[in-house]
Amino acid sequence: MGLLPHDHILKLQEAVISAQLTGSRSALLAGIDGNLVAGLPDAENRADQILQDLNAMNETGELADGSMPLATWLTNAISRTRGKREEAIFAAALEHVRPGSSATTASTRTKGARAEPAAAPVVHHHHGDVHMGSTFATTITGSTVGAVAVGDHATASGTVHVHHGQVTQAQHEEHVRKAKKALIDDEGKLDELVHEALGQFLTLARKIQVEQQSLAETQVRMKATLDEVWKAQIAKGMQPEVLPKTLEVVKALMENPVMGEVTKKLVGG
Repeated sequence: MGLLPHDHILKLQEAVISAQLTGSRSALLAGIDGNLVAGLPDAENRADQILQDLNAMNETGELADGSMPLATWLTNAISRTRGKREEAIFAAALEHVRPGSSATTASTRTKGARAEPAAAPVVHHHHGDVHMGSTFATTITGSTVGAVAVGDHATASGTVHVHHGQVTQAQHEEHVRKAKKALIDDEGKLDELVHEALGQFLTLARKIQVEQQSLAETQVRMKATLDEVWKAQIAKGMQPEVLPKTLEVVKALMENPVMGEVTKKLVGG
């Protein structure tokens, strides 16, 4: 079992290509065990080589010396993409594979002795407590910890606000379809090039995968896509403008949680 699902590996390869790092293989492999690097299979082209490298390191997991090739590779990739949208993609992957993460722990267990099943925790949703016999632990993913207490007789209380209702791919695509319909209604209220730019953006945005990605990562991709479309239209003579919040297309975009940063950019927020 690999550290990351195969579709995540494909997204990493896509990020390498979009960041124009396919020719930087040596830099991406810097600091990784020389014997492992020497044993990586050769590919016919640079893009395939990146995919094969990632797949091999993903399957390797942790080495005997405690190092993790994929984590080192991702750290190098982050260093090479500072300030670019791909940085968020590599950083999100690193969170999953660095030592101590849930993905790493699961991978390590499959290579060792069969682990005893853990006692089923009782989760108290209102307080964020997990009670396992006489031990208390708090497990929070993607949110802010309200309070933590450690040690005998320790107590803690707090509040954690969690955003529920993660957007599925189908829901995201439906949101985009509604936005495109709203854009048709707004046609007479927008400059022709602005209207064209929004149409192009929505077409590209619908294809962006939102499942199994963090909200921050998805929003970075959305904003980068809008920036690329805007830049192309400005080259044609489009005058950038702040859109009024009363436009139907703006209202439709506000309904989609993953469009948050894009909507802020459009309305000047």
